[in-house]
Amino acid sequence: MIAFGFSADVCRSCLESCNNDLESAINLALMIQTGDGGVPPNVTTGSAPEDIKMIILVNDSLNMSAGKVASQCCHACLGAYRQGLMSTSTKAALVQQWESIGEKIVTLSVPSMVELQSLCDTAKNKGLNVHECMDAGRTEVDVGARTVIAIGPHKASEIDPVTGHLRLYGLN
Repeated sequence: MIAFGFSADVCRSCLESCNNDLESAINLALMIQTGDGGVPPNVTTGSAPEDIKMIILVNDSLNMSAGKVASQCCHACLGAYRQGLMSTSTKAALVQQWESIGEKIVTLSVPSMVELQSLCDTAKNKGLNVHECMDAGRTEVDVGARTVIAIGPHKASEIDPVTGHLRLYGLN
């Protein structure tokens, strides 16, 4: 990467962010390079950051314990994060922007499996980053049960039309 003109610090940072995947790190470095035109405006100009977030959808119909929900949310978040880094350069840039503005995560409650599947399909059809967690069935739920879905990181303006009608998880 240094041969492409990036500083050692930029190379190190991009490689760390991309789990040492050289192609992804180069794409990320190209996206954030000053004057490249691929950088989100708030990164270079200091303007107010665009709302980038990750949404975690919890399948309430499974009646999971708080610990199980927490574990499944972690799996979903990490899966979506890794998937975003390894995806298109645009999605990888969104992940980096999301990291730079505080990694906003909102956890929402979905009352039924049917609605969860519908939201998942809609998000995928809109081109959003989606990671589905299917349980191994070792503790509280059946093998293959869809427990949690993560959407994002992505622009709130693209996620909200899909999930904006849902309630925060834990509010009855």
